[in-house]
Amino acid sequence: MDLVLVQKTGVELYATLSSSETSRRLLRFYPPKKRNYGVSITCSTLGSALSLATELNWYIRRYTHTVFLEIGGDRRCTLGYGQDVYERFGPKHPETWAFRKLLAIGEDACVDEEVMEPGTAPEQYPEVCAHADEVLVVWCTEREMAEFRLMPDNDEDDTIDPEESEQTIETEE
Repeated sequence: MDLVLVQKTGVELYATLSSSETSRRLLRFYPPKKRNYGVSITCSTLGSALSLATELNWYIRRYTHTVFLEIGGDRRCTLGYGQDVYERFGPKHPETWAFRKLLAIGEDACVDEEVMEPGTAPEQYPEVCAHADEVLVVWCTEREMAEFRLMPDNDEDDTIDPEESEQTIETEE
């Protein structure tokens, strides 16, 4: 089982974790492997992966776009889903799952993310797959799926240009 941390655009996560004494101490038994879009950390159990993610929470919040678990074969899941499995199902995972999302991985980071409708395949989302080097299906909880749908579209620039805001203030006076 691998804990996979997908870095934010412009972040070199492997170098960041390697340069920090605190993260080196946390990862002393779990050497991270560099991936083009972040790092993966092999853990022996679901419980140890969830525990390690908790220990790395500060790095996750600051330097990663998303985190998921590779639970064997071609299966991936969010930490929330992993926690649910740990609490409810024990070591067994269901064979299929309705709540999934697509992660479109670009050159060195996640370039797009989309919730999948139940019963659909990644090929039915060409707008997500078009700009990706790799497309990953990640199982998630129903709650995570609903939260993702409520998030504002990240493609639009919501930042205010300081010069524009000054001009607006001057014209209002």
